[in-house]
Amino acid sequence: MSAQTDIIEQRKTRNAKYAVEDFYAAINKLYAAAGAHAIFLIFLIISIALDADNIPHLIFCFLTAAACGVMAAKMSFRARTAIATGAGIYLFLLFLEVVIGGVPDPVSPALAVHKNWEGGELTRVLNALSPYIYLGLRLLFVLPFAMIYDKLTKAEKQPTRYLAKAGFKSADRVS
Repeated sequence: MSAQTDIIEQRKTRNAKYAVEDFYAAINKLYAAAGAHAIFLIFLIISIALDADNIPHLIFCFLTAAACGVMAAKMSFRARTAIATGAGIYLFLLFLEVVIGGVPDPVSPALAVHKNWEGGELTRVLNALSPYIYLGLRLLFVLPFAMIYDKLTKAEKQPTRYLAKAGFKSADRVS
């Protein structure tokens, strides 16, 4: 083999390795989604302590956090049907939350009542927008599934022999 062929071979192996690493990094983003839902849980607990009626949202947020964590740990995302199933479960839980619980109450419902509160207008506006920010962020966290799909597609485009060198077994390649 010539030096030029060795360089090309190393480049293709490295590209396959990067594609596989990107795929597994995308799966790890589900752990980040579970962590973000844990933060949402804290805000929901605070809002319930401040007399908001967010118990259904607390339950569904907990279920979603648990589902994201379990999916990231146990589910094999090497099949597109698994990715679609994971995204479907996530969206179904979000849909049920909105249908059963409606739009969540603001973090501090009493803040909207007290017109003479001296905490500033920005705090009042953020409090009023908090239910929509919460739902928007919840919807945004379906993106890790799209990222997993994209990275799986890119990894599968790599030649099998380079994927094997990168630790992505050919038996793992399922369409």
